[in-house]
Amino acid sequence: MYLHRQSPQIIHLDVKPSNILLDSSFNARLADVGFIKDYDLSRAALSLPGTPGYQDISMLEEWPFRPTNDLFSLGVVMLQMLTGMPAIIKERDRRQCLHAYLRNKGCFKTKGKLLEFVLKDVWPSSSGDKELTSSFAKLVDQCLQPFPEERISMDQLHESMKNLVNKSGCEMYNEPKDEMLKDLCVACHLNEKVNDFPLLSKECSDMCNVVCVQCLIDSPKNELVCPRHGAAQPPIGHSESYAMFIGINIKAEDNFREDAKQMHKVFTDPKIGAIREQNAILMTSCKSDHVNDRLIPTAENILHQLSCLKEKMEGKDEVSFLFYFSGHGSENGSSVKCSKGQNLEASQLRLAIHDMNFTQLLIIMDCCYAAKVGPLSPPLLKSFTEGYDDDDTKDSKHESELEEMGIPNLLKAEITIDDKTLNQNESKKSPSRQSPNYSAVQWSASKCDQTSIGYQTGLSLFTSHIIAGLRASGDCQLRATKTHPQSTNQCDKCCSHKQKMQRQSYVTFNELSKYVFCHVRQQLQRHHEQFDQTPHTVAEENIRYNRKMAYCIS
Repeated sequence: MYLHRQSPQIIHLDVKPSNILLDSSFNARLADVGFIKDYDLSRAALSLPGTPGYQDISMLEEWPFRPTNDLFSLGVVMLQMLTGMPAIIKERDRRQCLHAYLRNKGCFKTKGKLLEFVLKDVWPSSSGDKELTSSFAKLVDQCLQPFPEERISMDQLHESMKNLVNKSGCEMYNEPKDEMLKDLCVACHLNEKVNDFPLLSKECSDMCNVVCVQCLIDSPKNELVCPRHGAAQPPIGHSESYAMFIGINIKAEDNFREDAKQMHKVFTDPKIGAIREQNAILMTSCKSDHVNDRLIPTAENILHQLSCLKEKMEGKDEVSFLFYFSGHGSENGSSVKCSKGQNLEASQLRLAIHDMNFTQLLIIMDCCYAAKVGPLSPPLLKSFTEGYDDDDTKDSKHESELEEMGIPNLLKAEITIDDKTLNQNESKKSPSRQSPNYSAVQWSASKCDQTSIGYQTGLSLFTSHIIAGLRASGDCQLRATKTHPQSTNQCDKCCSHKQKMQRQSYVTFNELSKYVFCHVRQQLQRHHEQFDQTPHTVAEENIRYNRKMAYCIS
């Protein structure tokens, strides 16, 4: 199934018992890729590949080879497991394939006929357990249909087999008995698996942290498979992770365009943010950055791109969305400035993002009055000013204080935009909001009454430290000055952050926000003593801040 999911599809063409290897815990793996072919190239074959007895009879008539050829061969293996008979039956001077021999006996025409050839001492035959044997025999029949289009699909076979295993009380995967093997990645068997990093699927749980960080990073090229639950996704940068990065220069001295480009670069880096290029939208105010005018960040284009993303997210179970904005926000919190002299109303932005089918939302606003302008300014139940001290504590702002700051609680309010009334209590009933992984967080460069500043590296203060924290390189963004000559490209916080991130192989939002707050505070104290800018976080109630943001490898 893993090979067939590749693009282009890969066909093994020699599935047979001797190519199925069992480890010491009796977990099976398919070996011997001598005949393996890309589906797109298989028409170039000059001879019939595979082993007699296991070859799909349709290969004699139909080209190119196709994934259903492997399905037929697997059906023969399953038939041998059921009957204990060899793939080639010898009768006097005649040799016949097992599937043809049993077909001539009427095993695939008469219901229950195949059960007469079942290994009686292996397969259950009592009235209660006989159903398992019958169900397995039915799957064999569905794999061995003469016409490929009438066969069961590999996904359907996998799901049916999983149900049979569960009914039998067995496990899909046996834990290694050898202590040395228990910590190895189940995909590559070379590196240690990452703890606290379970795979993502409908059925995967905390037990499914079974692969190494390198295999997680390589997952767009080599699909992950959970040994217990089948096809799976990495928790960072999975196929339904989306992002939008907006940087809008209004004045000649603005550096917001570069902010967005660098954030896009770090979040689409496979070894850091790992968001796939096709899922990441970059919108900057410089036309030379784009081949499509729809990516110029006017108010209309921003709402259009959000609408396109909304369509992509529809019907998906687990969707992650990152929205990043760097530019100018209005002092009263009503809008952000866009290209071509336009303004985008905060209420329009709020409604566009709220309507999306996300399970994890992170909004990063790097602009003046960011905590008031951002899309999550109203829809929050908890707010934290990130005053992290050495003991990692933080000051909590109560709901009444938030309302005094001009941040009403959207979860208890109604918004009317273009005659559309949005009741937030109703929105909480949507399937995505009910996911156990649901979270919605807004991270702002400054509080509601604060402006924000740029930074001498060419990036805004807030953004520059986010990027440094995500890279976890240990290179500090604080620079030496006349008043602080002891400052270097290293600091204790950077070193400890780097060591911890590399030890656990990922960066969490909580750890990143602490890192950024610490460096923004020190930067202001050293270079902008008279300036007040405090990074600020708001989130819905009971949201934990341990969301994994990026990979970190040494």
